Amino acid sequence: MLPSLKRRLRQLPWDSLLRFVILINAIALLTWILWEGAYLMHLAISMGYGLSTNLTNLLLQRIKPNWHNVQITLLSILVGLSLGTLNANWLISLYYPVSHVLMLQIIAIALAACVSLYYYFYSREQALALKQQLQDSLLQQSEQEKALAQSQLLLLQSQIEPHFLFNSLANLKALIREEPKQAEQLLDQLTALLRASMHNNRQQQVPLQDEFAYLEAYLAIQQTRLAGRLSFSVEAQPDSLSCQIPPFLLQPLVENAVLHGIEPKAEGGQINLLAQLDQSNPNQPLLRISLIDTGVGFNFQAEYQHHQGQGLALQNIRARLKALYGDKARLSLQERAQTAGVQVLLELPCGH
Repeated sequence: MLPSLKRRLRQLPWDSLLRFVILINAIALLTWILWEGAYLMHLAISMGYGLSTNLTNLLLQRIKPNWHNVQITLLSILVGLSLGTLNANWLISLYYPVSHVLMLQIIAIALAACVSLYYYFYSREQALALKQQLQDSLLQQSEQEKALAQSQLLLLQSQIEPHFLFNSLANLKALIREEPKQAEQLLDQLTALLRASMHNNRQQQVPLQDEFAYLEAYLAIQQTRLAGRLSFSVEAQPDSLSCQIPPFLLQPLVENAVLHGIEPKAEGGQINLLAQLDQSNPNQPLLRISLIDTGVGFNFQAEYQHHQGQGLALQNIRARLKALYGDKARLSLQERAQTAGVQVLLELPCGH
């Protein structure tokens, strides 16, 4: 069988055809029980009414698409009864004498069948229309919720960017008086960092490679500002660099490690950033990003009131993860038991 013919056969309304055949045979069986005679003749009479009514309906829908369904239905029933009665009268006259009483009985049964048939299809059409309206409404609601979530994500992201910029400018102001050379170097690094961040500024997702490059530039700025009290490493498994993540998702974590961990410590410390890809589930690889600092840790941060914040950065990160990934992402923080400092673990699906 040709492929095009197969497609056409699949597109036929087989369920409607089956219901039509069942109904035609049910009416034929009813008239056969009432008046006996050859079953095939009753079937031919029933089919005459059914086919003429349905074909008229289909023809009117095609040539009069602007007509109301009630108009098409009434005219279809009228034409169907007329043609079906002529067909029934002709078939019966071939074998039996035709009486007006018999024809009126046949017309009454045919009318009841047509009305029942169209009531069924009308109810079904209304149900399908309501179902389609419900689906359209749910789709529209989903689009609105998606737009709202996106606007909330942009708001959260916009709260992060000025936070870093204002801190950098404040540090630059302090260095201008005390260390002009370092201030000049910091200004060059900050300019390069801001230029690099413009590409990702309003992107919904960026490769991990771009985010890590941004963080390396940021840590270089902080290393200059802290005059060598900060050392850092940024490493990632090659297969994890292509994972797509929200822009500026990691920057607040790194900033917290610098401001609340390393800077308050007289001798400074180290920050290690590592990304690994867990592919134990091939359908959804998991990106694990760990951030370890050797700073003062949680227990000592209360002594440094000028560095304490309101927890806005962590709240924003958790809110963004919840909106984008639901329960598939996780952010955890814990103090390192053996050495000072804090370890942060971020797990989220690796998108491409």
